[in-house]
Amino acid sequence: MKPFNHFHTLAIQRKWWEKNLQKLLTPITALEQLAQKPDSYYLEWMTRCIFNAGFYWWVITKKWPDFKEAFLDFDIETLLFQDEDFWINLCNDTRIVRHRKKIAAVRANLSLIADIRLEYGSFANWIAQWPSSDQAGLLWELKKRWSRLWGRTGQYFLRFTGKDSFILSPDMALALRHAGLDIAEEPSSKRDMTIIQNHLNTWHTETWLSYTHMSKILAYSCGTNNDTEVIVKESGKWEGKNEPISYKKTDTFMR
Repeated sequence: MKPFNHFHTLAIQRKWWEKNLQKLLTPITALEQLAQKPDSYYLEWMTRCIFNAGFYWWVITKKWPDFKEAFLDFDIETLLFQDEDFWINLCNDTRIVRHRKKIAAVRANLSLIADIRLEYGSFANWIAQWPSSDQAGLLWELKKRWSRLWGRTGQYFLRFTGKDSFILSPDMALALRHAGLDIAEEPSSKRDMTIIQNHLNTWHTETWLSYTHMSKILAYSCGTNNDTEVIVKESGKWEGKNEPISYKKTDTFMR
């Protein structure tokens, strides 16, 4: 098995200096901050990631102010009091992407958030207390119990809310196979995710790097090698910081 330092060195070489790599390793949100976020924040990110899946992300970004208006700013209490007609009307609402199954997923996830709030006080508490050393278990929970939060959609949701987490991009998976892990080319099984989690836990103990930073370093060590400034610029476009992006997936930039 190759040590993590091997991939860290490769990433530095490919980005032409440590300082360039550091520009891509954004700060990690503290657990206390995650727990203090309103539950509407998490429902909004769930919804955004669900609607991003399979669409050009810039389309969803451009329409997002209208999404927030249509979904009542994702306020949990307000949405829970809406009747059946509200959800039926959303399926014909031109302010949003009228995808019935995804709208139904928002409603299902809203209901589950309400259940979790009864037990943990807030969804924010629930997500914050789940250890990053068991992201594989959390992803399995998202796949099993939640609506349309499987695969990288769930991984994007965790990353974009600020939770310390990995995104199993094709480049990261390639690096893990180069490290010697016996996993599929596109790992998604419970077995593969357990192997990946266990290996990341070992590297985390050895390096004290966050799971987010390990994920990025592994991805930047192989595969497509874009200029640092291009990555910084492109990875912000889907958030509406720059002009719309023209590609459907953002695996090249979001790692």
